[in-house]
Amino acid sequence: MSKERRLTAALVDASPDLLAYFRRRVDPQDAPDLLGEVMVTAWRCAKDVPSTSVETRMWLFGVARGALRNYQRGDRRRWALADRIRGSISAA
Repeated sequence: MSKERRLTAALVDASPDLLAYFRRRVDPQDAPDLLGEVMVTAWRCAKDVPSTSVETRMWLFGVARGALRNYQRGDRRRWALADRIRGSISAA
């Protein structure tokens, strides 16, 4: 089976579990966006797809973990910016 077919099959199979993974960790409304990010990243790195379905599933969850970390980092930055803006407004 080609890497593209293996990736497609893995994404179809793992998508419900990946979505549940995100829903448990972020605002449920943001979970589909994170799943989309995993799909885009997976297709960009399709050449790196492992050779077995079990390894491919684990690889997708690794990609999901990276997407979650980027999301959380961005969230912290947004809150820090909001705090700075509030501080500068109250100081004025």
